[in-house]
Amino acid sequence: MAETASRTSSAESKLLTPWRWGQALVFLLAVALYFPALKGKLIWDDEPLVTGGSFGTHDLLAAFTKPFGNFYRPFTSASFAIENSLWHGNPFFYHQTNLLLHAITSVLVAYLALLLTKKPLAGILSGVFFAAQSMQVGGTAWIGGRTDVLGAFFLTCFLISLLLHYQTSKVGWLVCSAFMFFFAALSKEQSVAMAPAVPLSAFVFGKRNWKDCGRVTLPFALLGLVYMAMWKLGGPPLRSVHDPVGDMVLRFLKTAAHYGTAFLFPNEPSLVTFTLERYQGFLWVAIGILIVMASGLGIRGLWKSNRELAFIAICALLVYIPVSNIPTVPSLVAGPYRCTVAGIGIACLFGCAAAWSWSSKRYVLTGLLGANLLVGTFVTAWGVQQWLTPDGFFKTVTEYDKHFMVGVEFEAHYLDNQGKSAEAAELVNTNLTWLFDSPQWPQLLEQQKASAITPDVRKRLRTNTGFINIGSLGNFIATYGFSLAKTGRGPEAAVVIKDALYFSPKDTWINLLYGRLVVRQDRAEAIRHWETVMQINPDYDECAVVLAHQRILDKNFPDAIRLLEKAMRSQADNGFAWLDLADAYMNTGRKADALTTLLKAESAPRPARPDFVAKLRAKMGAPAPPR
Repeated sequence: MAETASRTSSAESKLLTPWRWGQALVFLLAVALYFPALKGKLIWDDEPLVTGGSFGTHDLLAAFTKPFGNFYRPFTSASFAIENSLWHGNPFFYHQTNLLLHAITSVLVAYLALLLTKKPLAGILSGVFFAAQSMQVGGTAWIGGRTDVLGAFFLTCFLISLLLHYQTSKVGWLVCSAFMFFFAALSKEQSVAMAPAVPLSAFVFGKRNWKDCGRVTLPFALLGLVYMAMWKLGGPPLRSVHDPVGDMVLRFLKTAAHYGTAFLFPNEPSLVTFTLERYQGFLWVAIGILIVMASGLGIRGLWKSNRELAFIAICALLVYIPVSNIPTVPSLVAGPYRCTVAGIGIACLFGCAAAWSWSSKRYVLTGLLGANLLVGTFVTAWGVQQWLTPDGFFKTVTEYDKHFMVGVEFEAHYLDNQGKSAEAAELVNTNLTWLFDSPQWPQLLEQQKASAITPDVRKRLRTNTGFINIGSLGNFIATYGFSLAKTGRGPEAAVVIKDALYFSPKDTWINLLYGRLVVRQDRAEAIRHWETVMQINPDYDECAVVLAHQRILDKNFPDAIRLLEKAMRSQADNGFAWLDLADAYMNTGRKADALTTLLKAESAPRPARPDFVAKLRAKMGAPAPPR
């Protein structure tokens, strides 16, 4: 008997050794692929995430009581609040967290597939497919993708715990599974879509009766009530977009074509695509129909032959539905990170299929899946490189998705900063010409204003954002005006900026810009706009400096001092602002403060003009400092 036990132990050890090495391989592959991301910079939404602006990430209490943009993601906000207190905005550590979450989730996906099939090879291959899956790039290589990698981590834990409950009959695993699902929902609301998988699991792994279904569902239902209460207290109002049914169906089919081809045939454009403009014509609609039909028939076939894999396929389908654009939500139409959580089920299906095809000598299928993995690995490596810098990222996005207005706007600002304002103006003008279907769009806006937003224009706006954001349009028009101004076309720029204000009257940047363009022709109008900015955002220091200069010209020195003393916290490199503050101090009898401030005006990174400094020194009767 002892000899039999010894043999059993030896056999288990032989099985465990390659399994452990396989897990290590999965982990190392994930780390190796995303290692370059550790040197990535802050991109897109990253800055407000690591500073606490608008996402409720500046402290733990705010994480649970404030919305995450248009959503409620307190666990994601809390993760940033904790990291912000530790890393103080250093991108390396935020990227490190994302990388580790993805690598650990890859190992967990391998374990999930092992529980489903009892086959180590299927488990390891599933983990490898997930680690190298190109649709994980947006979530892992981008700091802002934290919500997706965190959601994927907790959803994988939820599925593992649920399976362990059925395999061990321990209530503790069921409770653990319910909490993991709850945490996934608090990381990304898309996870809630997998809720039907809980009662379904009773008919796959359990006793296949309604009593067992109710028993399993109860703890999830209780935590679901808690989740809804938390959203009610700290989340934003629920919003939806109402489109004609025909438009929704077409967008749904094109979206299926986009994500379906991304999983089946990994490709570079899918990692930098945010609109569906690439998918014109009936061909892509037909591809979408084929993918939807194949998915339905595939799940039906699996349900008859292998319910465990049918279950994981249904899970992937459930979490895909919220981003399928059939229930249109107020967000981007497409995104390289929106199918991160669906990738869990897809990786398990691919890994299990590869293990089965290899063991049953179906080498054609093995070759196809191997090609998918190989190409996916290279596409993932390419994608990681695109997310390293904001300039490189938005340049690539603009190349592949030329009508994504957010990408075009960022690329235009980059070109402006490089002294290429003419190129920036042309880039934005091309997109506005497309949007309004007319090269004479400035005259169109000037004459028609709101009526220029025709149904066709609304459709193009919807393509970019998922819902019609007129304020965003105003900002985009202002970007064109900004580039015009930098090329010396001030009067033309002022007209464009005025049109932008029609659509975004409360936008602080546009008001500041318009005031700067008209101040010489209509100083009172410029001051009115700058005062509007300060009423909306008293902390807009750049505008405070501009307005303070006008206060000095009007000899309102106390108000100038009030504005400047607060603004210099962020404007310390502005020598002209220091000079204005010194002037205001001198005119209110604070000569000592004026002298100290004058020295700062001279030594600032952007020093004030020497002749202006000399003039103020002479006015103060102060000698020049020794050199």
